[in-house]
Amino acid sequence: MTSLRDWKEIHQNEDLGSVRGRRFENALISECRVTDVAKARFINCDLRGTRVDIDNPARLLGVTMTLDCYSLDGLRPSELVLDTWLFLLSRTDGNDDKRAGMLGLIDPLHRIQLERAFEFLGR
Repeated sequence: MTSLRDWKEIHQNEDLGSVRGRRFENALISECRVTDVAKARFINCDLRGTRVDIDNPARLLGVTMTLDCYSLDGLRPSELVLDTWLFLLSRTDGNDDKRAGMLGLIDPLHRIQLERAFEFLGR
């Protein structure tokens, strides 16, 4: 990937594994793989083509990300990551039909896993 931006940190085509609790600022993290982003911070980062591949929804919690037009552009979340996002979004209030639709998109086995993982949230 070519960029005119001055990156503080560059990771390309790396298996980064767990980045739990790490802080990335103005970093290019391109075509990499991460397996745990809990409590990680991605500030003004480009994650294009990076695969977020978790096996436990808890490995997604506490992540902080600066959101702009390109924050999620080209990011490759695993099915469980996407299902976790949908599950957490469905816990909001209002837009009942859309929230029900999101729950309907979640893999049934993932939904059971997510309900168990987040049972402390109630409802």
